[in-house]
Amino acid sequence: MKNILIKISFLIIISSAWSLYVRAQKNLQPNYAKQLRLQGGLQSKYPALKATLAHEIAITGNYQGNEIDLLIKCLDDYTTVRLAKSFTDSSITFSNIETTPYDEARNALVKIGNPAVDKLISTVKSDSSDYGIGYKSAECLGLIGNKKALPVLIQLINNGKIGGSNTVGSADQIPIAAARIGKKDVTNELILAYDKAKTNGRLSDGLIYALGYSQDERCIPILKGIIEGNDRFKKFASIHALGYLKNKKAIPILVGRLKDEDVYSRWYSCDAIAEIGDKTALPYLNELIKTEKKSVVRDAANEAIKRLEK
Repeated sequence: MKNILIKISFLIIISSAWSLYVRAQKNLQPNYAKQLRLQGGLQSKYPALKATLAHEIAITGNYQGNEIDLLIKCLDDYTTVRLAKSFTDSSITFSNIETTPYDEARNALVKIGNPAVDKLISTVKSDSSDYGIGYKSAECLGLIGNKKALPVLIQLINNGKIGGSNTVGSADQIPIAAARIGKKDVTNELILAYDKAKTNGRLSDGLIYALGYSQDERCIPILKGIIEGNDRFKKFASIHALGYLKNKKAIPILVGRLKDEDVYSRWYSCDAIAEIGDKTALPYLNELIKTEKKSVVRDAANEAIKRLEK
């Protein structure tokens, strides 16, 4: 009985200490954000301060006045910085956390969520320049997941805004965002866009990923066909997309790729199998570890096994 009382007392002390810590953090964060705003905040000439305030907003979700507009503007700033740990009028002490105003602004807008949707939609509609903040705003909309954004995203897809590079960026974010939000509801538009892109030679990685994010098994034969084609980078994108589908019917295709001559195909197939989470692939992964010569593939297979066995 005495031991039980001691344990209970210990738990009470730990709980009280944690409560005090949390309250202290809540009290510190607004004060720090206030200091950042006094130094120019999201309009500061220093990217590090912009990123740091956006980081604070991403943690708390608390924003003021026109800061949604300012966060959207920060989506266009890819300056690599370290977050400010503390500062005075004449000096800044930096943390070891490297980031960009873009990354922190995106996280902040996603944290704010639905209140930011209308302004993000407006930006997507008004800015269609290559690699502009309109497409970065589409990325935010996809991560927020509000279906209010679907009509404008579908319209852009129908107008051919589907990207066209081997690196996901710019207009690639339009179909990805639509698929993240609408899933199977946008498959018809995505397949139509795929048919057009295949005909005119403008098939983008973003559109391929979107077929995966739709989580519609109708896309499996399309992705299988791309994998069996001659474009190496489109094959890689399609392997990733099969993982995003999260459909066990894609497992035989991915298991087959574990014997691919291309090291990246074997590597990415391990990752995709783990994404799907089908334990029937375990024997094939275990066999791969025994025969694989490349350590990066063995590591990927081991990681996939760990994820499947959880």
